[in-house]
Amino acid sequence: MRLNLQREWYEGEAKKEEQLEVTAGFRDMRFPDEVEEVPEKIMTSSNVSAIPFGRLISLQRRQHRLSMEQLAEKADVDLGELVTIEAGQCSTPQARTVYALAQALNLPSDKLYVVSGLKFSTDQAFNKQAVRFAARSEAVDKLSKEEQQALQEFVKYLSEK
Repeated sequence: MRLNLQREWYEGEAKKEEQLEVTAGFRDMRFPDEVEEVPEKIMTSSNVSAIPFGRLISLQRRQHRLSMEQLAEKADVDLGELVTIEAGQCSTPQARTVYALAQALNLPSDKLYVVSGLKFSTDQAFNKQAVRFAARSEAVDKLSKEEQQALQEFVKYLSEK
């Protein structure tokens, strides 16, 4: 089987992705000595990104008035994975999941890759801003009716066992 596509088609497809970085294998293909001014303590996905990423997804979902089930369906991602992400417990989400969530929630995918920890960042200001966002976005208000109902149903279920 041989594909017979015109050069213009390839160029058009490449233009759609010109802001994306393409890598294979490691998250960042540079060696440490090739990175300019690497701070002593770089905040990486394992110790920083999971919480701000989860809070961002949760708040954007709520801003769009979507339930977790609706977002999972809209983005075509596993509901369990979405729950894990929003809880801040997913240290390494799948790239496809991050891209799908970015599309579903109208977020720039290139920045969301950094927030999720899939893309390497030496920008300390960006990392600090992400942590500050997570700290400030923690809900301190009353539970909504839906949250109260979900909590009551789950506690009831737990009590039955």
